Amino acid sequence: MERKEKELREAVEKAQDELRMVNDELTRKQVELETIYETVEIIHSTLDIKEVGCIIKDILNKILKVNAYTLMVYDNVVKDFVFQTGRGFSKDIKEEIFSRVKESNGVWLNSPGAHGENKTISKEKLSFMCIPLRAHNRLVGGFCTLTETANKLTEEDIELISVVATQMALAVENSMLYEMTKKLAITDGLTELYNYRYFQKRLANELSRVKRYNRPLSLIMLDVDDFKKYNDTYGHLKGDEVLREIARILNNNSRESDIVARYGGEEFVVVLPETDEKGAYCVAEKIRDTAATHLFSGKKKRDEHMTLSLGVAQNSEQLSNIRSLIKAADEALYQSKQEDKNRVTIAKH
Repeated sequence: MERKEKELREAVEKAQDELRMVNDELTRKQVELETIYETVEIIHSTLDIKEVGCIIKDILNKILKVNAYTLMVYDNVVKDFVFQTGRGFSKDIKEEIFSRVKESNGVWLNSPGAHGENKTISKEKLSFMCIPLRAHNRLVGGFCTLTETANKLTEEDIELISVVATQMALAVENSMLYEMTKKLAITDGLTELYNYRYFQKRLANELSRVKRYNRPLSLIMLDVDDFKKYNDTYGHLKGDEVLREIARILNNNSRESDIVARYGGEEFVVVLPETDEKGAYCVAEKIRDTAATHLFSGKKKRDEHMTLSLGVAQNSEQLSNIRSLIKAADEALYQSKQEDKNRVTIAKH
């Protein structure tokens, strides 16, 4: 009798264990489905790449504890991975992460203490996880984390992360396409500087700001001397390359806060916030001198140089709107043209 009761108890306990396992599996499957559904719903709710990074981190937190993360995307311009957003990784670790992403075909884990060459990307008990992001069979980025729980992940967890990664990749790709579209709308196609329309908008905003806070702002207008003659001699393709080289010179001699734009044809403008005419004159002279000593495409000899004529104007009571400020800088530019070119002229007050 006691033996039968024991066998019955064991059978009941076994059935309960099996039931718990089935229940756990159902719960896990439910979490998986909810996670995938939430990923599809939330991750495509924004086109902002930094928000996408935060959302990916929050979703992964449901599967593993994320102590640090970084999101990088493949930049088709520089032909390499570039950092977009993240928290907790130092610069030297980011550089190693980039190489790991390029090497990875699937979710890649690095346990602490394992593989001496990888110790730089493990901190104490934290494990490194790399999730390549692929959209349409193309590597578009990578999401990497430091986590306490990576070593506890099951094969099912990693499979779930891989499924979620597909949606992550599509979201990243959509975000980058959106950013590219925004950039194209405000960028000159030839020189990759800001275009005329964006320049007008930003100058209006800057003039409103300087009026409010009574701060200086200057505008440089510049023109490539004898550009038509150059085009006629060397052809329009070489002329286009000259304009691109001028754009690089302007970027190299400007601050991040400055607004550098192509005004039209061979004319360019530089808006310098927080800069009076004396400071703007120094910037203009530096630009002029750099161009005057630069050997442009098509030039065969060192003594064959192209030059720029520049005009500088600072905002004032008389030059308080877009039209008047541009007119003053343009007239100063015209004066430079009239006085043998290759010079900088400050607008008359």
